[in-house]
Amino acid sequence: MKKNIRNPLFIAILATFSLSEILEASSFGDSEPPHKKWRGISMRAGIGTVQDQEEIRKQQEEQYRRAAHKMLAEAAQDKAAVAQHVFAFKHNFLIPSWLRDALPDEVSSQLLNLNMHDVQLRIEGELSDKTRVTSALLRVNGLGEDLLAATMRPESRFIRLINESGFKQESNPLSIAKSLFALAMRLDEHIFLGITRTQAENMMGALYYAASEKVISTFDNMSDETIDALFAPEVLVDSYTSAGQLRRWAAHRINDPQKKFAYTVDSLKLFEKARGYASQTDFFEKIKQDQHFAYDLLEELLLKTSASEDSVKRFIASRHATI
Repeated sequence: MKKNIRNPLFIAILATFSLSEILEASSFGDSEPPHKKWRGISMRAGIGTVQDQEEIRKQQEEQYRRAAHKMLAEAAQDKAAVAQHVFAFKHNFLIPSWLRDALPDEVSSQLLNLNMHDVQLRIEGELSDKTRVTSALLRVNGLGEDLLAATMRPESRFIRLINESGFKQESNPLSIAKSLFALAMRLDEHIFLGITRTQAENMMGALYYAASEKVISTFDNMSDETIDALFAPEVLVDSYTSAGQLRRWAAHRINDPQKKFAYTVDSLKLFEKARGYASQTDFFEKIKQDQHFAYDLLEELLLKTSASEDSVKRFIASRHATI
């Protein structure tokens, strides 16, 4: 009779035998230890470990930091665009009131005087708003509406030339003198500034004269004794020589005949003062050379008057001989 393999007892015995074989093979037939062969499964709780929570917190903080930096960068970029537009408008079309006051009348009278209609340009606000405002200001002042095109006009070039000459508010007299001198030198570009050569030279003369005044303004209302006590000789030599040179250049450029003559005489007086503080050095020789140039200019001016040519030449020759 066939054995019934479905017999429950038979199945139980077979299962037991099979499990025993497996355990035996597992214990003796494999060289790897049980704890290596049967790996456990790491279970995580829903809230995570303390280490996991700390890592999540750091990731969130990094995300917040990046988001904040992005917002600040975008805001700064928008503000920079507004600031650039406002600066471009002011740099090309406006002269600060303190700078207008520092310039001689011959220059300030030639400047574009933009009607701002009480508009105060600041960097607060949107770029689109600033663009509309500046376009409107250009239009009502007869300069078109396009900012870039308007900057190519001679009036704008002249304003820009002055704004780029190094003037700074509340500067000391010597710094102002240097900026006045720099502006005078740059007026040789008159052909691009919408002014004639005669106008340019007149402005140059006024600027050189103003610069010479600034150089010696420190000594204003001081007696010679006070000046000698407060300043070193080399400082005085440099100051009086520089002022004399500037005054002579002013005489060369200015259009007014009376001012030409007066500035030339002033330069000679300043060179004489410089010689009084100079020792017998190369600088002393330079002052003497400047004096000769000034007397040559004086001769040229005197010859344009009704004075006798022979008398003028004798007089100038005698002055040259005393140097």
